[in-house]
Amino acid sequence: MKGDEARAGLKHVRAAQLRARLGRRATGQLALATVFLVGALSFGYGPQRIESHAALWMAFLCVLSTFHMGTGTRLLARVRRWPRLVVWLGTAVWGGLLLALLWGLGRV
Repeated sequence: MKGDEARAGLKHVRAAQLRARLGRRATGQLALATVFLVGALSFGYGPQRIESHAALWMAFLCVLSTFHMGTGTRLLARVRRWPRLVVWLGTAVWGGLLLALLWGLGRV
């Protein structure tokens, strides 16, 4: 009986370790989303933003940024047991922010 109690206690510890690992991964995904956003903005405000390859790289970095934002919020929602609506809203707000920034640059 003591072995069963020890295994049950270890299950809780293992679950807490997995939640902590997912939380760290989610933070990394959100950091990548921010880095890609800064990269897209640097192409937008750069001196050669008129060239066609700059617009292509900006679009690619925006897609990567939105993807990493979506996966980061999905992981955070799983760790903190938030509803799935938080994931959709967070990703939609991030995509809207990107569109607003690019619209302001005249690139959309």
